[in-house]
Amino acid sequence: MDRRHFITCLTAGVLALGGDREGAVRGNMNTLGQPALCDMLGPSRVRELGMEYRRMASGESDVPSLSAAIQQKNNETLETGIRKDFATGQTVIVKGWVLSVTEARQCALFSLLCP
Repeated sequence: MDRRHFITCLTAGVLALGGDREGAVRGNMNTLGQPALCDMLGPSRVRELGMEYRRMASGESDVPSLSAAIQQKNNETLETGIRKDFATGQTVIVKGWVLSVTEARQCALFSLLCP
């Protein structure tokens, strides 16, 4: 993702969340909407996974519901939440990939913020 596209996506995300900046994860769209999987899989693949997760989890298909679900579940860092998801079996299979629920939600949010 180039810098201009990233800044556009980040701005859209902040506006979509209404600028809420409370808590460890809350309001940090760089963290919420930028899955670590982008570095490994690339943005187009992450976007694809996110779109598929949104089809699978219809109640989590918009920015407010996804960001709320990520924030509610993770009182620590996202990385800690992802590890806990795997440790407790909170995983989902999306297009053959086993993802933590938090990762899947991040991919879905990314697919909305950076189409």
